[in-house]
Amino acid sequence: MRKCNLRMCICSAPEDQQSSKCQAYVDLGRDLICSFLVIICSATVYMSINQAGSMYNALALYIDPALSIVAVVVLMATTLSFVKESGMILLQTVPTDINVTTVKTHLMKQFPAIKNVHDFHIWRLTRDKVIATAHVVFETPASYENINKSLIEFFCKQGISHTTMQPEFYEELKIDRKSVV
Repeated sequence: MRKCNLRMCICSAPEDQQSSKCQAYVDLGRDLICSFLVIICSATVYMSINQAGSMYNALALYIDPALSIVAVVVLMATTLSFVKESGMILLQTVPTDINVTTVKTHLMKQFPAIKNVHDFHIWRLTRDKVIATAHVVFETPASYENINKSLIEFFCKQGISHTTMQPEFYEELKIDRKSVV
C-alpha cells in the first residue's frame, strides 16, 4: 500500500520485496557460477603445466577462452534486464504500467472543477520514483484551493511519486484573450 506525504507532495512506496529477493538470488547464482568457472579454469591450467613451466596439454590452451565466453554469456543473461531498465530511465520514458491518456481521463472525470489539462508528462526518474508535470486549467483560484490535496492523493494512487502542477485559471485566460483581440 502506498502512503502519501502531503506536505512534501511525495508518494513513497516500499520496494517490491519479492522482486528484490528474486534478484538477490539471481546475483548470488551468477557470482557462484562465475567463481566456479574461474576455479575450474585455473585448476586446469595449473595441472597442465609441467616441471619446466611449459604447457603440455592442449586443453589448457582452450579452456580459458571457452570458460571466459561462458562467463560472459552468464553475465549478459543475468544483467540484460538491468541494462534495459537503466536505459529506459536514462531516456526518461513513461513507465510501462502507467497509461498517460487513461490517467488524464480519470483525472478529468474525478475532478469536475478541472476544465482542461495540457502539457501533461509522466516519466520515470529512478526505479521507484515516477514524476508528472501538468498544466491544469480551473474555473477559479478557489476551485484549485479546494481540491489541491485531493489532486496529490489522486496522483499518488496512480503510482506517481512527485507531481508538479501549474494551475491556470479560466477567468484569467478569458481576460488574456480579450486583451489580445
